[in-house]
Amino acid sequence: MAFPVNSGSERLKYSRIDGLTNTDQALITGIPLHIYTVVSIIFCEMDGASGEKLIIKLTDSSGNNPTFMLYDQDIGPSATFVWNDRFSFDGDLKLVVSAAASANIDVLCTYIDQDWT
Repeated sequence: MAFPVNSGSERLKYSRIDGLTNTDQALITGIPLHIYTVVSIIFCEMDGASGEKLIIKLTDSSGNNPTFMLYDQDIGPSATFVWNDRFSFDGDLKLVVSAAASANIDVLCTYIDQDWT
């Protein structure tokens, strides 16, 4: 966990995934002595397909021990879903997203990175 003992930095950043499928993909891969605050995650279904579902989870650095924050959330054909509940995590965790089945979804995540190294 990051404990401020020196001056640090705080930057607004983004990450994106073009064409999210049913394979886990990391939006943020945590670094020790950093605190991440997720501001929003925007999902946009690109194929006009129905029945696609979204998953958001935190895992440890090896991708194990998931904590699900969103599981099997429907996203309609050519629709947009916005997750705007803020949450924070630190250090060696990964923020991972995926679709429950084969899909083509674009994802944009905005977050604050507090660096205490």
